[in-house]
Amino acid sequence: MEPNKKSNGALVGTIVIIIILVLGGIYMWNSKKANEAVPVNSELNEVENGAAAIQADLELIGTELDGADTNVSGEMDTVE
Repeated sequence: MEPNKKSNGALVGTIVIIIILVLGGIYMWNSKKANEAVPVNSELNEVENGAAAIQADLELIGTELDGADTNVSGEMDTVE
């Protein structure tokens, strides 16, 4: 009888597939990081202008509230 020969083909194939998967994962991770864009100056300016507009609106509301007549004293019997 001949002795059984061991074949390393399955092990080598598995290692090659694992290496391909790891390299593909690294490629996908790097491409995803590259696609995440940093806001350009025009976008930053829009954000700053929006914040300035909101601040101006809040100041206007505060001014209107300061000048509003909130004196509600009176007789409740006269209200029907």
